[in-house]
Amino acid sequence: MIGLDVADLVVIASEVLGCDTGEALAQADIAAADDALARAGLAGRARSPAGAPARTLGDVPGLGPGEVRGLGPGGACPHRADASEAAVALMDALLRHPPFPAHRELMAVAAGLQFLAVNGWQANLDVPRAAVIVIERLASGQLTPAQAASWLAARLSPDSSLPAGPGYRRGMLRPTSPLAQIARAVGRRHRRGTRPSPLIIHIGPGDTPGGVITPVTGPVAFTGHAKKALVLARQESSREGRPRGPEHILLGLVSVGDGLGVKALERLGVRPEAVREQVGQVAVQEPDHPSGVPPEDPQSLRVWYAMVDEAVAHGDDYIGTEHFLLALFCDDDNAAARVLSTLGAGERAVRAAVEELLAESGRERSA
Repeated sequence: MIGLDVADLVVIASEVLGCDTGEALAQADIAAADDALARAGLAGRARSPAGAPARTLGDVPGLGPGEVRGLGPGGACPHRADASEAAVALMDALLRHPPFPAHRELMAVAAGLQFLAVNGWQANLDVPRAAVIVIERLASGQLTPAQAASWLAARLSPDSSLPAGPGYRRGMLRPTSPLAQIARAVGRRHRRGTRPSPLIIHIGPGDTPGGVITPVTGPVAFTGHAKKALVLARQESSREGRPRGPEHILLGLVSVGDGLGVKALERLGVRPEAVREQVGQVAVQEPDHPSGVPPEDPQSLRVWYAMVDEAVAHGDDYIGTEHFLLALFCDDDNAAARVLSTLGAGERAVRAAVEELLAESGRERSA
């Protein structure tokens, strides 16, 4: 893996704090930075592609503080588990030994995400406030590094657009990049206080799913309408003989006939018949799947995680149809997001409709 050094931390600080590197260097506690990088290097573990025992920093010659090596298949980038564990180890170390104490959480998340980027991994943190809560719980000790790494690993995907390697390591955060946006969200959150919420690791299977499993709070229940939507989504995918995708979740949602998500679409003039027609056109363009396909396609799994992240970000201890609907926009390229955008219900319009309905009902939480 490609590690970060003190100079990298100073550059990251200058980017996310909006100052030049000289000013960032003047604010830095260099001793704390060295301690954090050393701790992260000892905590990070490299997995051998051949399955050999993991080697720590001291076992690998020629590596500096914070650097561990462990390449994934083909040597392109570190294994997903190694990358997430090393990124969380770095964030945890920066929380315990902050080189910029006034911006502890902000720097931890920015450095962790930048570490992933230079090692060829993209963090699909589609709901920044959920990432904020993970950092808060890691910082307070409510979440262990292993739990945080498990949460993060499920949201990583290889990013071939980032030329990972030593020559790229000085290409730091752009103000408009997703990483910078998440880092800024951490800063905003820690200026206004916190609100604990659950975190997902496992999804409960079954024809009548009751909820999801989280590492901190245990089961998080689906509302009645949400349960019905999931059952209908499974029926739609079975009828087509395809893995359950975002488009089937959308079909299940509009077939429920009630719930906040359905009302938001009605407010935007989206009729169930129009959704079915558009999804049918998309299905015709999709290739057939062989028998024995898995129950979820990769895009659907990403929607599942975003679904819970939406509940986490809103401080809800359950998952409703509105969380389903908002989660469909985690990836602009999935069939459900394309269908809704075609029908004039893009992400911004849908979020506005949901907020209006909540405001009109006088409720902070949805039903």
